[in-house]
Formats: sequence, structure tokens, C-alpha cells
Amino acid sequence: MSFLALEAIGGSITINYGFANATAAIMVVGALIFLTSVPIAYYVHLRVDIDLLTRGAGFGYIGSTITSLIYASFTFLFFAIERPSCRCARDVLRVPLFVATC
Repeated sequence: MSFLALEAIGGSITINYGFANATAAIMVVGALIFLTSVPIAYYVHLRVDIDLLTRGAGFGYIGSTITSLIYASFTFLFFAIERPSCRCARDVLRVPLFVATC
């Protein structure tokens, strides 16, 4: 469901800024995400989690806490994006509220 919301956001960006700009922005952000994930993926086989990586990189406990807060904010952001999509699907399918909350 949340993937549909992200497609809608991508479509909105494409309509507002044009296909070429949206494609370039998506490629740049995709490359940044990939480059950020390479060192994390490398240390996975050593069973090092993101908290140890941030502490080992010199950010200490404060950096680890800030990283955890960033991840938590992303989780809340995705919940906020997913909720309207689920609500719309529930309304379209006419699922009663007591069934949808189980």
C-alpha cells in the first residue's frame, strides 16, 4: 500500500518539475542511497549494526542516538504516508471499521 503512495509522490514530482528533472533527481538520490549502503552492507557479515558503526566512525553515543531518532522519524513518516492509502482502500472495498482494526 505504501508503495502506491510513493508512486503518487513520484508522479506529483514529475508533473510539477518535468520528467527530465524528476529522472535526474531520482538517479542522484538513488546513487547517494547506494553509496551510503555500501559500507553498511560490507560490515553486515561481521554482525556489526548501525549503532556500532556510528560509534566506531567517531560520532559516539550522541551520534548513535541521533541516528536512531532519524530512523524513528522515517518510520513515522512512512506510517503517515501509508495511512491515507489504507483508508482509501478500505473505503473503496467497503470494509467495515471493526474488521479493518483487527
